[in-house]
Order: sequence, then C-alpha cells, then structure tokens
Amino acid sequence: MKKHNFFVILSFLIIFSIILIAGTALSSCSINLKEVLKSLGIVTLENEKDEGLEEEKKGEGKITEESGVEATSKETQDDFNKWNTYVNDIYGYEFKYPADAEIVEAQKSGFGVVCITINCKLGYITIAVPENDVECGRSGVGNEYEIKDIKEEFTIEGKKYIAKGWELVGKGETLKFHQEFLRLTLDNGIRIEYGSRDDDKAIFEDYLKDKKVLKKIIESIKNTTTVTAETTLTTKNVTKIIDNKELQEFIGYWSNIDLKTRNITKVKIRVENNQVFIHIWGACVPKDCDWGEEIPDSYDSEDSIIFITWKQSFVIKNQQINILSDGKLQVKTHVHFTADNSCRSDYDALDIFNKVTNNE
Repeated sequence: MKKHNFFVILSFLIIFSIILIAGTALSSCSINLKEVLKSLGIVTLENEKDEGLEEEKKGEGKITEESGVEATSKETQDDFNKWNTYVNDIYGYEFKYPADAEIVEAQKSGFGVVCITINCKLGYITIAVPENDVECGRSGVGNEYEIKDIKEEFTIEGKKYIAKGWELVGKGETLKFHQEFLRLTLDNGIRIEYGSRDDDKAIFEDYLKDKKVLKKIIESIKNTTTVTAETTLTTKNVTKIIDNKELQEFIGYWSNIDLKTRNITKVKIRVENNQVFIHIWGACVPKDCDWGEEIPDSYDSEDSIIFITWKQSFVIKNQQINILSDGKLQVKTHVHFTADNSCRSDYDALDIFNKVTNNE
C-alpha cells in the first residue's frame, strides 16, 4: 500500500515539474502553450480544428469590417459627385451642392445675381460678389449671448483661407440659443458667410454634423473666369490697331443703368486714325470725377473685348469692355491698391451701360 502511494506521489511530482518547466519556457521564449499541452496529449486534433475555424471566422470578420469602411468612403464620394452644380456666369464662379439644399438668389438691377443663399437642414451659406449692396447674410446679434471668437481653415482651389467669426452661447442648447457664424473673403473679392440656422428642436451638436456638408460646399467653389487681360495678350489674336468696322457698336456715349452707382457713371468711346480712345467718369460729389482719356492695351478680335489699364496715384485698374447680347456695354474692373501702407484689399466691379445720344 505504501509502495503504491509512493508511485502516485512520484507521478504527481513528475507531472507538476513538467508543467512548471513548460510554463517557464512559455513566458521566457514565447512557446505556444497549445504545443506543450498537445505534447502531453491534452489538446486533440479535433479541438485544434475547432479553434482554427474560430480564428478563421474572426479573420473574416475583420476583412468585412475594413471593406465596409472602404465602401462607405466610396459611397460618400459617389454622393458628392452626384451633387448639383450652380454656375454664375456673370461673376465667374461655380459650386456644388446637395439636391436637398435650397438655393435663394438676390438680384440687383443691372448687376444680375449678386447674393446666393444655400439653405441646408441646420446650416446656411451666403455668397456675395463685390458689387453687392443688398442684405446678404446675418446682420447682427443680440446682447443676450456670450460671444466667443472662433476661426477655421479652408482649402479652396489649392489655396488656404481662414474664416473668422463668433460662437454665440445663450441660455439653452438648442439652435435657438446656441449658434455660430463665420466669414471669409476670396482673392477675387467674393465674400462667404456660413453658420447655423435657428431651430428650437435641434441642438448645436446636431448642427456640427450638418456643418461637414457646408464645408464641402465652400471648398467646391471654383473660379470659372478664363479670359483675363494678362492671358489674352499671349493666347488670343490681339492688336492695338482697330478696324473701324469692328468697333462701330462700341463707339458713342454710354450711361450706367444704375443711376445710384458708386463706380463708373459714364463712358465715351471714339476711334481716330484706326486708334481707339476711351474716356471714363466715376461717381463723385458734387460732380463726377473725370478719369481722362486713355488708349486701350489690346483688343481681342475673336471675342470682341477691349482691354485697358488705368493708373491713378495709389491704384491700378484693369478693365475688360465688351458688348452684351442685348446691346448694352459691360465693363469689368479689377482694382489693385499699390500703396505700401494701404490696408485695402483688391476687389472687382461690374458696370452695365445703355447707349445715349450725348454726354449728359
């Protein structure tokens, strides 16, 4: 009996020693525990197959999850590609917007659409051209808000812009009390404002989700103006010698259709010895300012556009002059301030003129 007990104890000690040695090897040399147990006959081939199948299923789950992320990203891009495109031919810009967004246009007599409002579910965007003087965007805030300065970065046509604005925090968390709006100006003078819309049910966090759509719209804005004085001089058939027949429709006196304009009021175009002369007057008080008479830089005979430059003390004005399909004269002006200490930004202006019988 004692001999039997001795062998039982000895067997137990041997097994315990083997397990102890295997455990030490596993921790120090990273040996697979399953291999050790299999050597002892504890792990069967059937168990191994079952565990292998489980690992395979886990692997399949991971692949499916990653594929789902890629599919979602592709669907998002496909949705963007299906967005509508808004084009403003007069001021030379376009942007993409989702089908469920509302577009509201504000026009100014003689200037076309000068302000666009894009209303999304919880946010809005306004796009105003330099000539705009109608209400476009938010006009002010009340004194019941705590106001925080905020700014955000945008990339539009490869260039970085910083939008600055305010977060308005009131007594509640719905969009009736917690709002924001920001503004930025592009190089061509177009002004953009965006922010949250009033809503007494949705909260600010809901708007932040919708804000991703606003950013996509803004970053889709493109300049569609392809013909400029600089590019035309090298790529178009231009000349300073003008055939009278080509300029007949330009010749004469022109009066701005906007009697309250703050830009150009009158234009006189004449031809003498096959040379064009342009005389311009600007809005001043008590009487119009006389810019004088200049010779154009060039003439694009293919598109019938006259290019002219005016150098006035601390400012340079580049103009494109052409006849519209309804017979009116169109003058596009780019204003560049040259003074080193000038804080004024460049801007663009558009004026439309009717032909008149004299210079009154």
